[in-house]
Formats: sequence, C-alpha cells, structure tokens
Amino acid sequence: MRTGIPFLLLVFALQARAQDVVQDSILRGSDRFTPELLYGMNLYRKSDLKGLNTLQDASFSSPIQTIGIGSNLEYLYNRHYRTSGYMQLQYFLPQTITVNDSLDGKISGFNFGMTLVGVNLLPFSRHFSLYLGWGFNTGRLLVRANGYRAQKNPFFAPLVSFKPTVYFGRLALGVNAVYQWDISKRGFRPVNISNRSANFLLPTQKQSGLMLQFTLGWVLGGEL
Repeated sequence: MRTGIPFLLLVFALQARAQDVVQDSILRGSDRFTPELLYGMNLYRKSDLKGLNTLQDASFSSPIQTIGIGSNLEYLYNRHYRTSGYMQLQYFLPQTITVNDSLDGKISGFNFGMTLVGVNLLPFSRHFSLYLGWGFNTGRLLVRANGYRAQKNPFFAPLVSFKPTVYFGRLALGVNAVYQWDISKRGFRPVNISNRSANFLLPTQKQSGLMLQFTLGWVLGGEL
C-alpha cells in the first residue's frame, strides 16, 4: 500500500498540471504521430525466480528482454507540443531460467501498456521532448518446462513513465523508463488448456519494477 501512495500523489499532480492543456489540445486538434520500434529489458524490484533481472542485479543477456512496437500521439497547443498519449505492445523474448534445482524452463510473455496523459516538460524545444506521464500496463508471464503444464502469471500495474526523445528531422530516438506497481495476485497458476497433467511449483513473482526501453521512431505529420 505504501508504494501506491507516491503514484497517487503524482497522478493528482499530473492531472492538475495537464487538465486545461489537454482539453484545449483536443479541441484545437493537432497531430504529430510517431510509430516506434522498441527494444528493452525489465528489472524487477524483487524476484524469487532465479536468473531474472532485478534492480540490484541486472545484465543485458538475462531475462526479461523485450521487443515491440509503440505509437506516440502529441497534441499541438499554441504551436507547441505539450501533451501526449502513448500506447505499446511488447513481446517478452523466450529465455531459459532455472525452475528448480533439477528443472529448467523457458520464460516468455507479453505486455500491453498505455500512457493516458503525458506532459511535455520541454514544450518550447524543437529538437527535444521530455514527457512525464501516467497510465497502466497489463499482460502475463508464461513459464514452460518439458513434460509439464505451462504456468501463467497475469498482472495489472499502474505506471509512471519518463520519456526523453531527440529529433533529427523526422527521425526520433528516445528512451522510455517506466516504473510500474503490480497490484494483481502474485502467484503462478497452470494454463487451463493443456495436454499435460503434471504441474510444477513456482515461487511467487510480483512484477513491480522498472521497464527500460530504447525507441526508434519516425514522425508522421505535424510541425518539426
């Protein structure tokens, strides 16, 4: 519960800052749409699964590694891009983990996320943007081991995002740093449809933590 308090305070602050700008932006119309390719990694606040990246111990070769697509829509207000909405879909690349001392498995999954309101902290810059936003992620982890039923771990997580971007003409290079708070049940459970009957046990796994993504996009429409 304590970890949710800073998130709620930030949500209220963003709403107060963005309410008038968002309303005027939508009414006046605007349009700078940027489709993006994503590559990144998840660093969990805590993990009881061996080998997963955490905030204390991370490697680019360890799970979870992600690829995906995203889209950023920026709203023009008084000739400056001040607010945005962001949507992304990521696939967790299959990688090997140790399920227990004598069993290895493959972990994979997916994530769908939306930043509902992003406020540009650099609205007067033509070559940089710096969006602070809030929204949610949802998806699941999936662990498979030979001869056993797959285990799934769905999640839903409010998030705060921090997204700096550099523009070279219409080419957009950026980093999307997202911190999420998993408020769903933390346990793995067997996939319902399976031709396997044997189960294996997995430790609990809360998916709170940092999602770090590198973005490559191309600006469509709007002013440069």
